[in-house]
Amino acid sequence: MTFPYPSNGLVGVVLCGGRSRRMGTDKATLKTDDDQTFLHLTVTRLTEICAEVWISQQADQAWTHPDATRSIIDPLLDGGPMIGICESLRQAQAAGQEAVLFCPIDLPELKVDHFRTLIDRFQQQPVLTVAQFDRMQPLLGIYPTRYLDDIQSEVAQGHYGVTRWVNGIEHQAVALPWPVGRNVNRPDDLVEPD
Repeated sequence: MTFPYPSNGLVGVVLCGGRSRRMGTDKATLKTDDDQTFLHLTVTRLTEICAEVWISQQADQAWTHPDATRSIIDPLLDGGPMIGICESLRQAQAAGQEAVLFCPIDLPELKVDHFRTLIDRFQQQPVLTVAQFDRMQPLLGIYPTRYLDDIQSEVAQGHYGVTRWVNGIEHQAVALPWPVGRNVNRPDDLVEPD
């Protein structure tokens, strides 16, 4: 598989279907220091590396972005990111895409070069490729669409744990530098650590 930049065989998907209960407000609306929403920032960065960018969300969310070409609605309410991953892979496979680059909404430190690092490793070994910080971050990674049947089987059995599933299949973890992996879950996380 060869993915030029931007890639024609790779779709980018922003995972933003969570309820953000710990944050108290939807993370898609959070703002960076330069007044960009997390949604805008993530879509914009993925647009630089992927030919198409989609937004994965719940049915009661209505996130849009001018550069996002599709909204992926979770078919199961509050089923967690595994549902968004599964539905995104289903639609990507139907659209003839080879793989999906998933990025959660709550990693504002990510840069385009970090996506390139994942893509470069995936090109060398085209298996499920996820980010590794202090621990594995399976929501930031490249999932080949050929894994769809396996994920659908997990979901059909009521298994929604992404990390557990990833640990049970062939994958590679790619080390990315800290603080790129510092995800924003609570209001205190918006303050830069000392």
